[in-house]
Amino acid sequence: MHYSSHSNKGGFTLAEVLMVVAVIALLGVVALSSLVQTSDTFNFLSNFKNVQSSLVTARNFAVTNAQINDGGNMVDVDRYGIVMANNYIRVFADLGEPYEIDGSEVFLADKDFSFDTNEYMLMPLDSACNKLTLPVEVYYDRGTGEFTVFEDTKNAAGPTLVSKEFDKFISLYFEEQDDDPLERFLVIFQVAGLPEEFTESPC
Repeated sequence: MHYSSHSNKGGFTLAEVLMVVAVIALLGVVALSSLVQTSDTFNFLSNFKNVQSSLVTARNFAVTNAQINDGGNMVDVDRYGIVMANNYIRVFADLGEPYEIDGSEVFLADKDFSFDTNEYMLMPLDSACNKLTLPVEVYYDRGTGEFTVFEDTKNAAGPTLVSKEFDKFISLYFEEQDDDPLERFLVIFQVAGLPEEFTESPC
């Protein structure tokens, strides 16, 4: 009796294995890049919304909160405001002289927002897109929410009033410090005092 043995073993060649590994690595790089980009976008938008929220908070407090708790005592508030510097925004209740940071303010610590200037840039602009000099203070009058803006408020000669009669708005430019930066604009219209979001410059 004669037996014939024939073996037909299937398998992958080294070239096929290396090709599969290369494809998996490429997909991994693409996925990681997409994840990093998504994370950067999320962080940028989160910080931008914090800028917007600070303005909305000050304006809403001005319209609705006639008093604030100052060391356990309820005191009358004439206006609310925000201070914008190159790396932070602070919301406060103004209890002293009008339109002047004189030490009688009550800062709302839970509404403070700061950011890394190596990652983000905040630039206030007038309605002709001229850059305002930081720090900038925005005050909202009690009851009406009408706002008044001062720039260069640390100037020894005194802050400069940004005219409320000139085109009726200011804007805030918020940008990611990157080679291909994300950017957003907030426009505060005099008629309402609420910051509205724009993806392009309103000028």
